[in-house]
Amino acid sequence: QEIGDAVLRDVGQKINRLLTHGELLRLGSDEFLAIIMAPDRESVQDIIEFIHTTFKTPLQINGIQISVEVNIGIAAYPADADSADALLRRANLALNEGRAREERSCWYQPGWDEKHLRRLHLFREFDHSLGAGHISLYYQPKINLDQPEKLGSEALVRWHHPELGFISPDEFINVIESSGQITQLTRWALKTAILHLRRLLDAGISMSCSVNLSALDLLVDDLPAYVAELLQSQRVPAGQLVLEITESAIMREADKCLDNLRRLRDLGLTLSIDDFGTGYSSLSQLKKLPVAELKIDKSFILNLDSSADDQLIVRSTIDLGHTLGLSITAEGVETEAIKALLKQFGCDTAQGYLYSKPLPAEDFMRWVTSYLAELRDE
Repeated sequence: QEIGDAVLRDVGQKINRLLTHGELLRLGSDEFLAIIMAPDRESVQDIIEFIHTTFKTPLQINGIQISVEVNIGIAAYPADADSADALLRRANLALNEGRAREERSCWYQPGWDEKHLRRLHLFREFDHSLGAGHISLYYQPKINLDQPEKLGSEALVRWHHPELGFISPDEFINVIESSGQITQLTRWALKTAILHLRRLLDAGISMSCSVNLSALDLLVDDLPAYVAELLQSQRVPAGQLVLEITESAIMREADKCLDNLRRLRDLGLTLSIDDFGTGYSSLSQLKKLPVAELKIDKSFILNLDSSADDQLIVRSTIDLGHTLGLSITAEGVETEAIKALLKQFGCDTAQGYLYSKPLPAEDFMRWVTSYLAELRDE
């Protein structure tokens, strides 16, 4: 604590010395407010770069070298706001946006207030929407390319708000993760998907279902016990449940997640790395993870029939995965030509609009029944 206080004191003093035409105030534990008088944006940018350059040199605190990372959010008067409260709020919005983008400095942009208010609105509406049935699971089929009768599916969360309309998963998942509600959503999705698997079994249909996890879910110690209890209570074989986590998330929290990943694997279910190819994982990380499936990100699949670079990446990924003993699924399969190439490359499973868009549970049940009937008639 003493060293932390000393760091903050030195940081404040250092920034204060740089502000020849401004003042520095302490806002919170690790936040400072600089009020700078400058003739134009370029002059402010020069000061910002000077601050960043200054902190490239570590601080010396009690004989210890301490590196300090500085994030800066900027709002200008009167262009961005004409009151102290609005300036402070918008500078803070710029700071948070910069952190999210991993940018060292970020200027406020018009519209971010509305974006912030919408995020708050989604955060407040989430619990009610989940209870009222405005949030549901849709299912998209996964087709084995060598054994078309071997079916799988992926459960995808959809939010249809009565006032806001359809809310993109990219938008609301980000809000729910940042607000700490993602575990609640994941456990609802797991319960709903396993109940659906039970319905399929009762209808004489045995298939797998994939559910997406957040890296935050894997940091909760009782997740394996929760999954085991759900499977047991619904009498669903563990082998029919697949848990997917994105490559970037699993690599960022790999060491922390590893114990839970192993415990989940030991239950008998399948673990999958989603969006593979976008997270810059190393082979040393990949080989120690107890996963059985790689899903190639759709960005490499959508133009597969016309892009030689994508073909090289996809073929190499399939070969790498098979060498590691993993099954390979391609997302974003939309044409017969792409399906034919994937089959030629040795891909195991395809998923995409060629087969079906994501469907509500009842529509998906009808799709599965129709699909299997057509296979039997061939």
